[in-house]
Amino acid sequence: MPKENKRVPTALNDNLINYVYRLFAGMWDIVNYMGSALWWAILPAYLLLKGKNDEFGKYVMALAFSGMFAMALKYLFLVPRVMGIGPAFPSFHAQTAFIAALLFTSKRPRIRLPLIIVAIFASAARIGLGYHTPLDVVGGMFIGTVLAFLFANMSIKHVDWIELRRQAVHFLGIILIPLSYYAGNIVTAAMIIPVAGFVLWSQQSKGMKWTQMFQRKGEKSYRAGALFVLSLAAALIVFPWEISSVCIVILCAGDSFAAVIGKHFHSHQWWFNKSKSIEGSIAFAVVAYPLAFIFIGRELAVLAVLLAALVEALPLNDNISIPVIVGAFLTLVRLG
Repeated sequence: MPKENKRVPTALNDNLINYVYRLFAGMWDIVNYMGSALWWAILPAYLLLKGKNDEFGKYVMALAFSGMFAMALKYLFLVPRVMGIGPAFPSFHAQTAFIAALLFTSKRPRIRLPLIIVAIFASAARIGLGYHTPLDVVGGMFIGTVLAFLFANMSIKHVDWIELRRQAVHFLGIILIPLSYYAGNIVTAAMIIPVAGFVLWSQQSKGMKWTQMFQRKGEKSYRAGALFVLSLAAALIVFPWEISSVCIVILCAGDSFAAVIGKHFHSHQWWFNKSKSIEGSIAFAVVAYPLAFIFIGRELAVLAVLLAALVEALPLNDNISIPVIVGAFLTLVRLG
């Protein structure tokens, strides 16, 4: 008698494979979301609840810089993703996992191994979900480790909350880009010029106490905020939308991060300007490049950002010099 065919039917095989695939995909999703919640919510919340305000500030600055550094590398190398939209290398999630785990445990060595294991699984989830190759993930893990070591060894005595508030407002200037896209450059400039007058009046008025929240210690001049707003308005009036947008992102985002990092990690000064640091200039370029890339592409963004970083480090009023010089440079390149 012929032997009975005990092979599982093909349809059942396919169902089992699909079930196993969905099971593991679901597990990777859980690991991915748990990792993100740990790095971005649970660990910083723990630092705040424990009253570790300076460590919290350092942790947040490190993660913010790491994120922008990952974006800068992504848009510099332009490695395509396995699945999804945008460049792949390095993995932002893997880089965040390792800088967060290692920086948080730099003062808590007893929990270092468990957090590293979590970081490894959270990084591997990006491969399991099909978003990254192993090279993308390993690259992110390595960069995150290096950045964690650098930030852990950078001395920071205290977090300057006035500077953070000041630069947060500075950063918000990028909202002028979508506004000018829909309303037009001239209309947007006309809308913000009165803001400069209000800022100047508020800072000089004794009744406007709120301005002290943004005033540096020992600062006697009331013109900085007004000049910043007027320089944005001038860039909108003089240059076309694409070039004015580059000037705005470089000034608002790059200069803000340069000020924050330079203020708190002022370890190596430029020989030609003791008030500016090499760390601040690096932060400036890292943050400004991926944003400038959106408007003018890789090669031109590299040149514009390097020029802007040099101008920012010079003993000049960068609120004026950056948009003027960068805007003029891009205009000459486009005309040429």
